[in-house]
Amino acid sequence: MKQQLISILLTIFLTGCWQFDNDSKMLVGDYNIGWVDNMRWQTIMYNADGKGLGSYETDPYIFAVGHNDKYIIAKQHPLCKDYFGKECMPDQSITNYFILDAIERTKIGPLSETEFSEKKKQLDIENLEFDIVSPEIPND
Repeated sequence: MKQQLISILLTIFLTGCWQFDNDSKMLVGDYNIGWVDNMRWQTIMYNADGKGLGSYETDPYIFAVGHNDKYIIAKQHPLCKDYFGKECMPDQSITNYFILDAIERTKIGPLSETEFSEKKKQLDIENLEFDIVSPEIPND
C-alpha cells in the first residue's frame, strides 16, 4: 500500500512538471543567453552567483547573439507588452540591436541597424558576428 501511494504521488509530481522547459548557453563572464518555459522569452541574462539563469539584461525575444572576451552583441524582435498572452509573439517588423560590455557590465541599446553599425565601428568590433542564431519566430 505504501509503495502504491509513493508511486501515485511520484507519477502526479512528474506529470505536473513535464511541460517545464528551458535552455541556456554561456557567453562571456557571467552572461548567458537562455529562456525558461517558452522560447519566446529568450534573453541575455547576468548571473553573478552561478546558480540559475540570472537577471534579465535585455527584453525578449533575442534571436541572434555574438560575443568575444569583452562584448556581447544581440538582435531582438520585441514581444508585445502582455508577455504572458498566448498570442504574444515577437514583432518581426521591429529589429533592435544591443551591445553589452561584459567587463564594465553596461548595455548600449536598443539601437537601429545603422546606429549599431556605427557603434561597432567606434568600439572596434566590426568583425564581431552573430554566431548563435535562433529562429526569428520561436518554436513554442
